[in-house]
Amino acid sequence: MARKKSVLKEMFSSDWRNKVFALALSSVIWFMAYNAQKTEKQFECEVLFLASSKRAIVGATDEDQPVGVPFNGKISITLSGQRRDLEEFEPANEILVGRFRTEWLDADGILDMNRLDAFESLPEGCSIVQCVPARLRCEVEGLVIVKKEVQAVVGKPTDLTLTARSTVQPSTVSIICPEGAKDNIEVFTSFIAVGEEPKKVTPGVGLTFKTDPRYSSFTDFVNDRGDAEPTVTVTIELVSATKSEKFAIPLGYIVSGGFGIAKDAYQVRSFTFKGTEAALLAMKKAVAAGEVKAYVLTEIFAAQASKTVTEFDMDMFEFHGLPPGVSAQNVQGGVLYEILNLGF
Repeated sequence: MARKKSVLKEMFSSDWRNKVFALALSSVIWFMAYNAQKTEKQFECEVLFLASSKRAIVGATDEDQPVGVPFNGKISITLSGQRRDLEEFEPANEILVGRFRTEWLDADGILDMNRLDAFESLPEGCSIVQCVPARLRCEVEGLVIVKKEVQAVVGKPTDLTLTARSTVQPSTVSIICPEGAKDNIEVFTSFIAVGEEPKKVTPGVGLTFKTDPRYSSFTDFVNDRGDAEPTVTVTIELVSATKSEKFAIPLGYIVSGGFGIAKDAYQVRSFTFKGTEAALLAMKKAVAAGEVKAYVLTEIFAAQASKTVTEFDMDMFEFHGLPPGVSAQNVQGGVLYEILNLGF
């Protein structure tokens, strides 16, 4: 038993430094060989289409799918490469992006997705094993330059009797876009808050698409300086928001100073009222509902048998049921009336 122990002890203790070194070296070689092995890894990839100077890909369909089934903008790509490189590879923003150029289309409008040059920052030495879908059938449109009017987005003044009037300079900007988008695009400024004083501002300008946003990737501003966004100046003026409108309303009489009654008392007369658009809309509804009435303020003395007056002065009228923000301006032709003294 003692002999066996000494043999085991000698086997592990003699020349132990060289044995440890050999073990470490073999481990390193094993790990290097393991990591150098070829392996495959699958990634989801977002596909972007890059326009050329004259045309752009505005739609695509998987070649293996029926015409009319739209491409969803993503492919599955399988890469082959060294194990360590693929295991450590992490795409920016957690998704691989492929940028495919319009120039890569073949004569039939087919785009082959198996292109390493469409992807940036792939591990060195890797290759594409498979793309699903492998080929896209593409819809291409020519690029045109159009002028579009700039619409200023202006807030409302806190004083509802005022409105903000805006002037944009330059009033139009040039845009490059696919042919099918030229009637789809609208140009707006950033929101401009309105205070109590006129002012000039230089807000940013953006594009919106009335119905089809797919064109956004191929649409941009064009100007002499090559800026990504043109500079426009918006001048804001505060002007009256009120307007005038005529309404026919029932007319009555309020008589003081004696006991009298108007001859032909029931009349409907046309008055002009002033207010904001919202206030006049409320007025229209109130008149239709019979809620608004006008009264002439008049008087007759005991010694008078009757009194005939043509009234124009709006201070001599009283209105019931007017919505807030509505004021009477005049009565067309005045009001001719006769008061009879019932106590004479």
